Amino acid sequence: MRLPFANIPIWPEGASKAAFEMDLLYLVIVGLTVFFCIIVFGLVIYFVAKYYAGSKADRSNPTFHNMPLELAWSLIPLALGLFVFGWAAKLFVEMQAPIQSENALNIYVVGKQWMWQMQHPTGQRENNELHIPVGRSVKLTLISQDVIHSFYVPAFRTKTDVVPGRYRTLWFEPTKVGKYHLFCAEFCGTKHAEM
Repeated sequence: MRLPFANIPIWPEGASKAAFEMDLLYLVIVGLTVFFCIIVFGLVIYFVAKYYAGSKADRSNPTFHNMPLELAWSLIPLALGLFVFGWAAKLFVEMQAPIQSENALNIYVVGKQWMWQMQHPTGQRENNELHIPVGRSVKLTLISQDVIHSFYVPAFRTKTDVVPGRYRTLWFEPTKVGKYHLFCAEFCGTKHAEM
């Protein structure tokens, strides 16, 4: 399934199972924000034009309290906000939960100044590159050797902080063959940009 505006380069190509729903959530949040901004700014401009100083608008009987209006402008945004929060929380939990798969590929990752070192179950090692099969669940077990790093692959919509002395796990399933960038999203020293 493709999203509307999918060909506009706002974000990197999605290459994991979670990418589509993450992008859809982002579009809904942006759409709601634009919608409410248009309403608020439209009303501000309307009332400024209607009640500017010297206008002949009727000001004799101002309304101080309108319960239906106050409930509407409070409860509708609250309901939409709770809906978006629930959707985002569900997606977050799904992305953090282990993928139930018998043949998940478990790769150990060590972040250190200034590189990522990966070790596959077969013993094969890679530096700053990760080769994984499409359509197979991947479990990364990550740790840092020195300072806080952040393992980030925008195309997979996955990011996790990697802390010294603590193992972290990151699950995802690639859906497209390609070359995707791997970043450290946490400033970790003078050669941070080389990670």
